[in-house]
Amino acid sequence: MMRKLALIIPFLIISAGCSSKSVYVPKSYRMKKADSSQTDKDKKEGAVVTSGIEEQGTNFNAPYDQVFNAAVESVQFLKWPIAFVEQDGGSIRLKEAYVYNKNGKLFRSYTWPSKSDTSRSNINYYLEKVAKYTPGTADTLFTQENLKIEVTKVSEDVTSVKINYSIRPYTLAGTIGYEVMSNGYIENLIVDHMKDVIGGEPVAMNP
Repeated sequence: MMRKLALIIPFLIISAGCSSKSVYVPKSYRMKKADSSQTDKDKKEGAVVTSGIEEQGTNFNAPYDQVFNAAVESVQFLKWPIAFVEQDGGSIRLKEAYVYNKNGKLFRSYTWPSKSDTSRSNINYYLEKVAKYTPGTADTLFTQENLKIEVTKVSEDVTSVKINYSIRPYTLAGTIGYEVMSNGYIENLIVDHMKDVIGGEPVAMNP
């Protein structure tokens, strides 16, 4: 039985909002191409972005079941609800989330935010923390985020973990047109906590 975690993460403290009962199932985690008009608009606003999705892979020197359970436990401290877990298939998927600034604090919701919710939101500082993205003059109102973990048995004593974290920012001008690449901050929080749970160092990092 998983123990309830109460960890305080410096800088990144996001309160959980009211979640929808429906389960989000992403149609694809493939790279999204930038819309040319939005890309030109971003250049004018001075934003520096890196598009696409990059999976972070780690091999753990531990049996499959132990690593899978550690992965499930290690996403709990993000206070980001799980939408789907399949241990036999090695899949963990979190609910689609929307992050914005509400009353001066970062807030994670699981339904599309209203205009009133994001009218005074500016999360440029958060986006710089989690993505390869340097905002220009435009304010980033909110992000649309998905996170999926795939656990694969390599051998009896080695298990591979791949984390796919996608981030789509929305500015005052609308979506920038594509997903920006994670800088590994969130993934490293998960992997570091998995190391603590498993009690050992990962044996290798996969590009």
